[in-house]
Amino acid sequence: MKKILTLSSICFVGLVLVMMAAFSIHKYMIGGDAFSGRVKDGKYYIWVEDEIYKEVPKQTWLINKILFTAMLVTGGLAIGGIAYLGITYYLPFILKQVK
Repeated sequence: MKKILTLSSICFVGLVLVMMAAFSIHKYMIGGDAFSGRVKDGKYYIWVEDEIYKEVPKQTWLINKILFTAMLVTGGLAIGGIAYLGITYYLPFILKQVK
């Protein structure tokens, strides 16, 4: 069980790094993000800066929104994985050094 949790924790950390890169590249390519954007009258807008919105196709808006949501979910899992690794491996090592 310990091996599975360790491996999954490391995978979550790697996955969140990949998701952050994918979201950042997509955000840069389209010029804004859908998380702060809005849908108005059936049109999809991304937030560019200071209350400036740019209209984009629905698919582009949805991809950006999904990437951001996936980044948040994997980020939470990665934080949990880092906490698990710290408690399981780093904390006993530090406590052993204190004695």
